[in-house]
Amino acid sequence: MNGIRGATCRNAILAGLLPVLGACATTSTPIPMVGDEPDLAILDGRWEGNYESPETGRSGSITFELTAGRDTAYGDVIMVPSSGPHILQSDEHGEGAAPAPPMPLEISFVRAEAGAQISGALTPYQDPACACVLRTRFEGHVEGDTIRGDYFSTHSGSGQVQSGTFTVVRKHE
Repeated sequence: MNGIRGATCRNAILAGLLPVLGACATTSTPIPMVGDEPDLAILDGRWEGNYESPETGRSGSITFELTAGRDTAYGDVIMVPSSGPHILQSDEHGEGAAPAPPMPLEISFVRAEAGAQISGALTPYQDPACACVLRTRFEGHVEGDTIRGDYFSTHSGSGQVQSGTFTVVRKHE
């Protein structure tokens, strides 16, 4: 059942139906959490937010969930590529062009440290603009029910670094 639900969610996201993201979060790949129990405890709950980069024109949503006492979280990052001729894709019949669909990205790990600092990385992924691999790391600070920070994406071939910001807020049921 989980495999079918996970595949269905991924297909819905790729079709651009971002509202189903919340239903997909619990079927995503587990994210290793690194840190002492008290530092991880401040991340307990469901977090939702977004990221953006004025530099690249990209933006997207972030969700993750951590249950206190565990060292694994579940979550998603959905990248919405900027529009432009370099990332347009032909339609299913090979005609015309449409913007590239939103892209799901995997969080590879999150580290929580004393002083409410967090850091982590995404699993390397292919940049839709240059067809090269990007390695993205992030750093942030927890303030109550909000985490704010910066991310840095490095192009594997050129070493060029692009940056942006992110904000996620803990959701209370």
